[in-house]
This record gives sequence, structure tokens and C-alpha cells, in this order.
Amino acid sequence: MNIKKLNRNAFNEKIIHRYLFERLYFGDSAILKKLLPSKYYNLKINLISPEESKGNYRADLIIYFKDREKGIPLEIKWNLKSKIGKNQINYLKENKGI
Repeated sequence: MNIKKLNRNAFNEKIIHRYLFERLYFGDSAILKKLLPSKYYNLKINLISPEESKGNYRADLIIYFKDREKGIPLEIKWNLKSKIGKNQINYLKENKGI
């Protein structure tokens, strides 16, 4: 009997995207302080857009803050050992992403 193996990476990544989406939208200020860098503590989230394409890169999430025109891209990984592509790093640097 040949059993197919399921690649769970995409599925697992969607779970953590959804978790962070929910925590950022509905979490209190203490939770936001655990998830975001200090420069964003006093900003109010207006919109979180999942997997929005920007040219040749699609960020996992983009946070739009009130009174700010440009969104902040987030690349989400389960741990620090997860690979991140050079195009991802470049995009995050250019757009002050997380």
C-alpha cells in the first residue's frame, strides 16, 4: 500500500498567519507589545491584509495603521531556523517590514 505524504508546511504557515491576524486585530495593548516592535506601540491598526502581492513578492501580512498611508509588511516564520529568501529580505528592508 502506497500512502501519500502530506506536505504540512503551507498548512502550518496558514495557521500561524491566522493566529497573528486574530491577535493583532483583537488583542489588547499588552499583546500588541509582545508582537510588534516598540515604534508601533502607540499606533492604531486600521487594516491587516493577508498575502497582498507587491510586484514579485507577496508578504504574509501587511498592517495598515491609522494616519499612515503605507502598510508595514510582515514575513511570518515558525522559528528563526526557517528559510527566508533574498527577495523577501530585500522587500522587508526596502519597506521597513518586520
